[in-house]
Amino acid sequence: MRNLFLIFVTVKQLTDQNLQQMKLYIAILGGMLMIGCGHPVIQDANHDYTDTVQSEAIKPHQACNSIYYWKTTFNPTESELNFLKEYDVKRLYVRFFDVALDNSWLGEQLSVVPIATTVFIQSPPATMEIVPTVYITLDALRNIKGQEAEYAHKILTRIRAMATRHKISNINEVQFDCDWTGTTQESYFELCRIARDTLHVRGIGVSATIRLHQLRKDPPPVDRGVLMLYNTGALKNADTENSILNYSDIEFYLKNAVYPLHLDFAYPTFSWGVWFRDNKFRAILHTINCSDRAYYQSQTKGIYKVIKDHYLGSQELLKGDIIRLENSHFVEILKTKCQVEKELARNNYSIILYHLDSANLSKYTPNEITYIYNR
Repeated sequence: MRNLFLIFVTVKQLTDQNLQQMKLYIAILGGMLMIGCGHPVIQDANHDYTDTVQSEAIKPHQACNSIYYWKTTFNPTESELNFLKEYDVKRLYVRFFDVALDNSWLGEQLSVVPIATTVFIQSPPATMEIVPTVYITLDALRNIKGQEAEYAHKILTRIRAMATRHKISNINEVQFDCDWTGTTQESYFELCRIARDTLHVRGIGVSATIRLHQLRKDPPPVDRGVLMLYNTGALKNADTENSILNYSDIEFYLKNAVYPLHLDFAYPTFSWGVWFRDNKFRAILHTINCSDRAYYQSQTKGIYKVIKDHYLGSQELLKGDIIRLENSHFVEILKTKCQVEKELARNNYSIILYHLDSANLSKYTPNEITYIYNR
């Protein structure tokens, strides 16, 4: 299964992609096979590369304006590239792929494989620091127990292959994004430790996302954390007002908080619709506009009822369904930011926005963006 992790592409994915994208997958595979050219490479989980490669010094973590890029196609618009320049964004956290439990491309057996790999239509700006970011599901963690070294090296090899293929060289850090639990902590921490020790040989650091509920737990064995100040409420609860960010949801976690790792802070700048039927959660709707009165009727603030059956993309919305529109309100960000800086901020921390999307970022004034980034 080692090679499956590196070249995994489902038959369905291939049939859904056009010829140009198929060529891109082949080119990526070629980059993987040539990954060793000119650089020491991690290939064997049982080999101690600290014996053969001289360790490089980890570069100091600089405080700077930063932002996530969380799409499966890297192709920022002109407006998004201008945003990076206008607000002097120096660090871009780019989602490379997810690690999940999924069907292998050779059969029905579930395996831990990379999915939703980002396709690079453009290369990231050469002047920016790029942080490859990998999301790891809990199901994947549960299934790699005892094989953490193998999968740590598979993940790092895949990151290296993608970076080589797309000429991404300004990498000082790799980030793992995972909402680990008490039962998966041991495997996750071991995965982080092996990745950290491996990357330190090459002078690269490791960071991990930290959820609010993890602030009072042991920190993972990484160089620094990014505190996620979003998705703070109960998304699937029909009575929740705003699951993205509500200061009342986070106040408890921040009060008198102490954390041993250096933390940077990520704030939301996105919106979505949360879809319910018969008071039960159905799905997140990433693109929805409830202004069409032929289909939606306003109930209370941010709540809309579907008054006519219709399709939204592939989703069939039925009369009587409820949509809760959620936004990342500047006032809530401001209150959260003030409390974070009071309780947790140290020297040289960075502000990170989630994420680079012109439609959502356009909802904020230049002064509001500047204030969020202000340290």
